[in-house]
Amino acid sequence: MFNDTTDDESESKRNSDTEHTRRSYISRAAATTTALGVGTGVIGTAAASEDKKKDNKTDDKETDDIENGDDVIEIDECTTITEPGNYRLTADLEGESEEACIVIEASDVVFDGDGNTIRSPLSQSGTPQGFGMSVFGDNVTVQNLNVEDTIHGIVYEDVSDGCVVDNTISDTFFNSLWLRDSTNTTVSRNTITEGITGIFLLRSDANLLNANSITENGPEAGINLEDSNGNFIEENTIENNSLWGLRLLTSNDNSATNNSLADNQLGPCTVIDSTGNNFEGNDPECEGIDQGGPGTPAF
Repeated sequence: MFNDTTDDESESKRNSDTEHTRRSYISRAAATTTALGVGTGVIGTAAASEDKKKDNKTDDKETDDIENGDDVIEIDECTTITEPGNYRLTADLEGESEEACIVIEASDVVFDGDGNTIRSPLSQSGTPQGFGMSVFGDNVTVQNLNVEDTIHGIVYEDVSDGCVVDNTISDTFFNSLWLRDSTNTTVSRNTITEGITGIFLLRSDANLLNANSITENGPEAGINLEDSNGNFIEENTIENNSLWGLRLLTSNDNSATNNSLADNQLGPCTVIDSTGNNFEGNDPECEGIDQGGPGTPAF
C-alpha cells in the first residue's frame, strides 16, 4: 500500500471518511437509476461493486435493457435530445465535421446505443473531423454504444449523477471519455483503446471508474486526472499505454485500488502536486512515484 501522506492518524480518519462518502454516493446513484425506471442494472455496477468485486464478477453482470413497457424513442440520425426519456439508436451514424453527432441537453435520459456505431468524417490524412456524443444534462445514462474515429468520443460537461456503461470507444484523436466539471458519475465496463487519453477527468469530483478496459492509448496516460478530487478508481485494466497507466495532477484524496497497471511504458502511476491519494492492491503497485511529466491539454 502506498499513500502520499505520512500521518497515520489522519490517514485512518481520511480513509474512514472517504469510504463513507463512497457508500453514500453509490446509494444515491442506485436510487437515481431506479427512479428513472430502468432498474439497478444501468448503474448496478456501482451499487453492487462491494459484493461483486469480492468475487471478481463485475464483468459478468448484464446491463438491463430498457423495459418493454417504457416509451422508447428511436433515433436513426444525428440529433439533439432536449426532452427526458428513453432513447434507442437504431442505425450506425456518421456525424458532421466540427460537430457532435448526438447532443443530450436534457436531464433524466437513458440513451441505449443498442450496439450501433457513431463515427465522424475523416480528413484526407485520416484524421477525425467531428465529435461523438456531448452530454450536458444531469442523470444521463449512455450504454451499449460504439464510438470510433472521432475527435473526442463521449464528453460529459458540467453534469452530475450520470452513468457511462458498456460502451466501446476507439481511435479518438484526443480524449476517448472526458468528464469535465462533472460529479457523481459512474463509468463502468467500457472498452477504450487507441485514443490520446483513455479517460480524462478535468475538475471533476466524486466519480466512480470501475471495471473498465483501457489499453493502447497514447501519447498520454490511460486515466488522467487534473484538478479532480475524491474519485474512486477500482478494478480497471489499464495496460499497454504509451506513458503511465494512471496520472494525477493537482488532484487530491482519490483512491486507486485493485487495478491492473501492467506494461505501461513509463510505469503504473505518476502523481504531481497532489496529496491524500490512496493506492492499494494495484498490480504493479504505485510505489516510487515519479513527480514529473506533461499534462493533457485542457480543451
